[in-house]
Amino acid sequence: SRMRQAALKGVRDVLLIDPFLFRENSVMRIIRSRCFKDPSPLLRSSAMDILRAFLLFQPRVQAEDLVLIFQRARDVSSQVRLQVLPVLTQLVRLSRRQRRLHEQQGGGGSTQATETVEEDAGKAIGHICMLCCDEEKSVRRAAVAELMQLWFSLAGHQGHDRGGRGGRGGRGGR
Repeated sequence: SRMRQAALKGVRDVLLIDPFLFRENSVMRIIRSRCFKDPSPLLRSSAMDILRAFLLFQPRVQAEDLVLIFQRARDVSSQVRLQVLPVLTQLVRLSRRQRRLHEQQGGGGSTQATETVEEDAGKAIGHICMLCCDEEKSVRRAAVAELMQLWFSLAGHQGHDRGGRGGRGGRGGR
C-alpha cells in the first residue's frame, strides 16, 4: 500500500504541474474506481488529495465526484475524513464563486445550474457539521476550524457587499 500511495502522490504532483494532462479522463476514472474503494486508508487518503487537486482546475464538480466525497466523509479512517474536510470547504467556495460569476454576467434569479451548485454546497456544509461531532478529536477540531473559516469568510464577503461591516455595524445598532 505504501508503494501505491507513493505512486498516487507522484500523480498528484504531475497534476499540479500540468493539469491539462488530466483532460484525459481515463486517469481520473481509474483513481475513482479503484483507489477510493481500496482497503488501505493511506491510499484512500491519497486519492482524496488527488481529487482535491483535480477540482482546483475544474469549473464544475461532477456528480460522481460528489458521491465519492460524501462517502469518504463517512470513511472509517479518521485520516481520510481529515482529507475530506478541505474538499468540502472547496465545494462551498466553488459555489460562491459560481454564484458571483452568474451575478456579474447579469444573471438575474437562479438557474438550474446555480441551484444545483448551491444544493451541493449545502450538502457539503452539512457534512462539515456532521464531522464537527466526529468520534475523533482531531477530526472534530479540524471540522470546527473549517466551519469557522467558512463562516467568517462568508461574513467578510457579505460585509464588503454592503459597504463595510455588514448590516448596521457597531454593537448596538445605530
